[in-house]
Amino acid sequence: MFERIKQILIKEFIHTFREPKLRVMIFLTPFLQLFVFGYAATTDIKHIPLAVLDSSRTVESRRLIEQFTQSGYFNLTYYCTEEEELIRLLEKSDVKATLNIPPDFAPDLQRTGGAAIQILIDGTESTTSYTILNYSSRIVNNYALQLKPLPRGIPTIKLEDRFWYNPQLESSNFFIPGVIAMLLTITVMNFTALAIVKEREMGTIEQLMVTPIRPWELIIGKTVPFGIIGLGQAIFITIAGILWFKVPLKGSIPLLFLATLIYIINALGIGLYISTVCKTLQQAVMSGFFYLFPAILLSGFVFPIKNMPYVFQLLTYVNPMRYFIFIIRGIFLRGNDISILYPQLIPMVFLGVFTFIMSVIKFKKRMD
Repeated sequence: MFERIKQILIKEFIHTFREPKLRVMIFLTPFLQLFVFGYAATTDIKHIPLAVLDSSRTVESRRLIEQFTQSGYFNLTYYCTEEEELIRLLEKSDVKATLNIPPDFAPDLQRTGGAAIQILIDGTESTTSYTILNYSSRIVNNYALQLKPLPRGIPTIKLEDRFWYNPQLESSNFFIPGVIAMLLTITVMNFTALAIVKEREMGTIEQLMVTPIRPWELIIGKTVPFGIIGLGQAIFITIAGILWFKVPLKGSIPLLFLATLIYIINALGIGLYISTVCKTLQQAVMSGFFYLFPAILLSGFVFPIKNMPYVFQLLTYVNPMRYFIFIIRGIFLRGNDISILYPQLIPMVFLGVFTFIMSVIKFKKRMD
């Protein structure tokens, strides 16, 4: 009995390691997951883009700004001259927080021993927003302790905080728009890849190719159904998110529909490409897993992209999920229109068209 089991074990190991693609996945996947989770999946938030409006322009206000920039948590990326600039930068997501120091900041400190400043925080990422507020409060309190004591006591600074786009910092407002992108990737990409590989594994795709059906007709017939299914799922999640979870939809529904269609083309292209390089369902499942987790982690769905090492930030530019998540959160929570979102739409269109065309070409070559 043990000898028979031994022979079966040896056979399975030989069969597994004989396949070059499986060997790559077995040995490369752990290293890839290790580096992605070790570097990209970080909850440490540093180098937060900050815009400052210093209407006081005094020694005291400049020292306060230095406290923010020297903390290591904030990067002063914009120095504004009017409040409207702060709002525009938040709307475009160019900064995560803005610091507004009023004209009477220094006189109030010297005269009454108390002053107020305002910080506006982008609330679309609830966890990050809480962290930014904690950093800001700590910096302001440390600055107040360093001020020269007055006869009436230690000066105090009141931090007036406001969370924009998600005032209550509801986590569902942050996650549910991202679920649309994740579900579309899982459903459309995997179903497309598995359906075509299954046909090849069963030998039925060769039977289809000897019929009058042309390769591009077969591709359309195999991909469009899963695109429609993905679109239906996106509509369902959108409706459920609005009606059940009370997620606000502030932007344009046609723009959301357009962005979803573009992303579906990306997912179909990736699924089609996986089907061209895999011969078995096992390989297709492993390839989908190999792509999916890095794509989610490098999309900004959970972990902010700006916190990742620079190399990983560069990798996110070839990840279509990065652009789609930014777009749907912008439409849902910020009410962004196409004038703000076109820098995200254009690369997503390019990636989708490029991936789909290359996949179709490779698919046709394989069929020929």
